Amino acid sequence: TWRSEAAERKRLELNLKNVQNPYYSADSVPEFDSAILACERVKDILLDTNDVKNLIQIYQKMALCNLKLNRQDHALYCFQSMLAYSWQDNDCGSEIKAYNHLAITYFNLADLKNSKYYHERGLNMMIEPDDSRTRVQAC
Repeated sequence: TWRSEAAERKRLELNLKNVQNPYYSADSVPEFDSAILACERVKDILLDTNDVKNLIQIYQKMALCNLKLNRQDHALYCFQSMLAYSWQDNDCGSEIKAYNHLAITYFNLADLKNSKYYHERGLNMMIEPDDSRTRVQAC
C-alpha cells in the first residue's frame, strides 16, 4: 500500500540524514552497510524519476560509506558514477568534487598515475568539454 511505501521512504530519508550529517562518526560496519543499502534503494527511485541532481549526491554518499569500509573499488565506481551524472547535469562543482575524491582514492590504492591525473584536473578546475568523447560516452 502507499502508506507502507511512504513509511519506508521516511525511514530511508532518516537513515540518509544520518549519513549526511558531518558529525556522523559511527565506525561500525553494520551501520555503514545499512546506509549503503538505504542509498541503493533511494538510488533506484532516483533512477526511475531521472533525478540527476540527487543521483550525484547519492553516489557520493555511497562512495564515502564504501571508503569507511575500505572498499576502494566500490568507492571508485561510485565516484565515477558521480562524475558521469555531474556531466549529465552540467554541475561543475560536483565534477570538481568527483575529481578530488577520485585523486585521493587512487592515491590510497597506490595508483599514482591516475591520482595525479585527477588531482591536476581538480586542482586546475579542468572541466571536461561538452563535446569530448569521454563525456558523450558517459552521458
